[in-house]
Amino acid sequence: MSTLKDSLTQYLMKLITIRLISLTVIMSSSIAISFGQQDAMFTHYLFNMLNSNPAYAGSRDVLSVVALSRSQWGGVEGAPRTQTISLHSPMFSKSLSAGLTMCLDKIGPTQLTSSNFDISYRTKISSKGTLAFGIKAGANFYNIDLNSLDLTTQADPSFSNNFTSNLALNLGAGTFLQFPKFYVGFSVPRINQNNLNQSSIASRSLPSLQRHYYLISGGILKISNRLAFRPSSHLKITLGAPVQFDFTSLLILDDFVWAGAMIRSGDALGLLIGLNISKQLQFGYSYDWSFGLGLDKLSKSNSHEFMLRYELFSKKKRIRSPRYF
Repeated sequence: MSTLKDSLTQYLMKLITIRLISLTVIMSSSIAISFGQQDAMFTHYLFNMLNSNPAYAGSRDVLSVVALSRSQWGGVEGAPRTQTISLHSPMFSKSLSAGLTMCLDKIGPTQLTSSNFDISYRTKISSKGTLAFGIKAGANFYNIDLNSLDLTTQADPSFSNNFTSNLALNLGAGTFLQFPKFYVGFSVPRINQNNLNQSSIASRSLPSLQRHYYLISGGILKISNRLAFRPSSHLKITLGAPVQFDFTSLLILDDFVWAGAMIRSGDALGLLIGLNISKQLQFGYSYDWSFGLGLDKLSKSNSHEFMLRYELFSKKKRIRSPRYF
C-alpha cells in the first residue's frame, strides 16, 4: 500500500509540474496588450530567482551566493552590460530568511545601479511543500555619461552636462510555492514607479522606472538514475513593450554536468552548459543568438553570460539530495 501511495504521489507531482509550465506558456501567448521592460534580463534566470522574487530568500536552506555577468549583443556599440550578485540564507529559524541583491546595468552612456534587501517568511503547507512571502526594499540610482558619446558637433549644448538622478527608493513583494519536484512564484520586484528626478538639468526629465510583473515556474523530472530533465519558464510583463517569455530545458547527467537550450519570445535563442565543480560550487555559461536585431545583424548579435554559485553549509548538516532549485 505504501509503495502504491508513493508512486501515485510521484505521478501527481510530475503531472502538476507539466500543467504549471503549460499554464505559463498559455498565459504568455494569450496576452495581447503591449508592455515594456527596463529590468535586466538573464538567461540564467533559473539560478538567479532572488533578483526578481524576494520570497525565494532562504529557499535553499543554506547561505547561497550567486554572481552573474552578462555581455549582450557582441559587436553592437553601446550594448547592455550587466553584473549582479545576490546572497541569501535562513536566519534564526527556517521560517525567516534574509537576502541582499546588487546590480549594475549599463546600456550605452546610461548606468542604473540598484541595491535591495530581501526578507521572506516560509510556512509549511504539507509534509514536503512550503509557501513563502517576501518583501524587497532598496534604492536605485540612474546616471547618463554624455561625455562618453562621440558627437558629430562637439560643441552641442544639449550634451554639455551629464545627467544624474537622486536615489529612488524601491519596494517590492513576491510569493514562492516550493515542493521537492516543482516550484511556482509570482512577484512584483518594483511596486513604486519612481521618477528619476535629474539633479543637474532641471529642464529635462529622466525616465520613470516601470513596474514589472514576474511569473516563474519549473520542475525536475527523473528520466533514469543518471539523467534528469529540468524545465523552467519565466514570464515578464510591464507597461510599454511586448510580453517577454523565456522557456528553458536542461538535461542533468549524474547531478554533475548539465546542458540545454533556451528560447526568449521575440528576442533570442540560447544554449546553456554548466557543472557542479563540488557540492558547494557551481559554474554555468550561456551563449545567446538574438533574432530581435534583424537578419542583417544576426552574425554580430551574440550574448555571453557567466554564472557562479557558492553555498556554505554546516559540516554537521547532511545533504541527502541535490538542490535543483
